[in-house]
Amino acid sequence: MKIFFRTIHLYLSLASGLVIAVLCFTGAVLVFEKELEQAWHPERYFVEAPTIQTRLSLQQITQAVQASVPQAKVTGMKVYADPLRTVEVSLAGDKSDKKSPPVAQAGPAGNAKGAKAGEKPKGGGEGGGSPKYFVNPYSGQVVGPYVYRDTFFYTMFALHRGMVAGAVGKFIVGVSTLFFLFIIGTGLVLWWPATGKVLRQRLSVKWDASWKRLNHDLHIVLGFYSALFLFVFAFTGLAWSFEWFNKGIFTLTNSEMKGPEPPKSVVAATDSRLTYDAAYAIARQRVPTAQNFSIQLPKDSTESVRIAMLPVNAPTSQPMMNYTWISIPARFWASSTSRIVI
Repeated sequence: MKIFFRTIHLYLSLASGLVIAVLCFTGAVLVFEKELEQAWHPERYFVEAPTIQTRLSLQQITQAVQASVPQAKVTGMKVYADPLRTVEVSLAGDKSDKKSPPVAQAGPAGNAKGAKAGEKPKGGGEGGGSPKYFVNPYSGQVVGPYVYRDTFFYTMFALHRGMVAGAVGKFIVGVSTLFFLFIIGTGLVLWWPATGKVLRQRLSVKWDASWKRLNHDLHIVLGFYSALFLFVFAFTGLAWSFEWFNKGIFTLTNSEMKGPEPPKSVVAATDSRLTYDAAYAIARQRVPTAQNFSIQLPKDSTESVRIAMLPVNAPTSQPMMNYTWISIPARFWASSTSRIVI
């Protein structure tokens, strides 16, 4: 039986080892994406302590971006509680051209530099193709564009999800991950000691042994200690590769895949519409301790404003898992109230 499991362990490792190595490396890089981005490009994310503490309104920030990038259509804003963080402004992408526009900088008065008159923001398309600009909330200086699809980390993400090979690559990643689960399982069977003396040997590394023995010890000892973590990583990763696996998790946990429907907007007598500033004020009132607020105004007047707020001390490696969503009617009667959607 051990020979059988050793054969499975060996050949599945040979078949999927390179893919698994790429997934592990790219996943480790993506874990530190935020820290690396902020270290490499601090001008995007941080501002110097201002002498004047008066912040620009979100409407003024929108105007600064539109002055820098004419005809820009703002689709969302991300505002941080940290006073030294820039405001992130997302624009609608232009699918006709995936190249990025030149870097543009402008103050609140709209003294744009680097953007031609009438030029639309480029770099559109789905999957990280829409441009994003970073605005100093005190001076109105605009830095950008930042197009995720053009970055090193997007390449890492594409490798991690599908080896930059579309649906075929995604399938290969999924199959390799399944193989990896079998590799972990057969590895534990092969590791399992027959006696207490062997158990002590397989729980520690003999550092003064020959290179061959040291390599063997590192493989089985570190493999055992990391097996549980690797199993969790591989098991949860399958949800990203196979829809049937994802649905199975929801079925086993008796959970609904579809979240609650957000409220619909009701046209007020004054035909008033929520602005970014008004939506931000409501969100600050609801969750005053949030780290940041991501605001999206609706495309349709019947839809709701969507605001995602990251709680204090929440993990940020997968931020969307920690957000509290608030949906607010975009047009509402004076007596209407917003509701929280978790």
